[in-house]
Amino acid sequence: MMGKVMVFAPHMDDEVIGCGGSLVKHSERGDLIKVFYFTKGTGFLTDEIRGDMNAEVRDNEALEVIKMLGATCYMAGIRERELRYNVEVLKKVIREIQDYQPDIIYLPHEDETDYEHRLVNQIVTEAIFLAYSTYDCEHSEKINRARIILEYEVWSPIKDVDFVNDIKMQVAKKAELIKKYNSQTEIIKYHEGAVSLNHYRGIMKAHKDSFAEAFKIKCLSREIVENIVYY
Repeated sequence: MMGKVMVFAPHMDDEVIGCGGSLVKHSERGDLIKVFYFTKGTGFLTDEIRGDMNAEVRDNEALEVIKMLGATCYMAGIRERELRYNVEVLKKVIREIQDYQPDIIYLPHEDETDYEHRLVNQIVTEAIFLAYSTYDCEHSEKINRARIILEYEVWSPIKDVDFVNDIKMQVAKKAELIKKYNSQTEIIKYHEGAVSLNHYRGIMKAHKDSFAEAFKIKCLSREIVENIVYY
């Protein structure tokens, strides 16, 4: 059964670093994928002209990733480190959830060390609740609620893992997707770091040749394992 997947990424590349292998699986299954990018890649430069030039590069890199996944995206266009918890941002997220009505939602886990990662967790968590409650008040028909919400890890490992997704067959494609963000990987080899973390997760859960992505499960009902239908 084809499903609808929505990924919330604080920065352009978090989506593939955190759950790129799982997204490749979704793509292979024919699931619909939409990525919500909160910030644009200005690099937090005081020179705004140069920052906007960087943002254009990152936009193009993200669009290449989206194309490779066969996905769509929404770019909120907030400058890096200017993301705030406010009603305007909250409404954007609520609107996207209500319009798209995803079956599965991915977002950064709440204990990420990066401030904007944690902030996105807070914004999306609140938006999910409000998206469904306000829709029920405003519409006669029922909204399709997400069956499961998975929190991914970027560079801050999840302490208590709820679910591990085997990506052995997808890890090479994941690395390729991350490397599309050349403006970032030429500074730090993010693809190697991400794959190394995935290898560790795979080794601890399976065997020496395995790779896996780890998640916290945040579900809207008590049905947990049964709702992981796309893996």
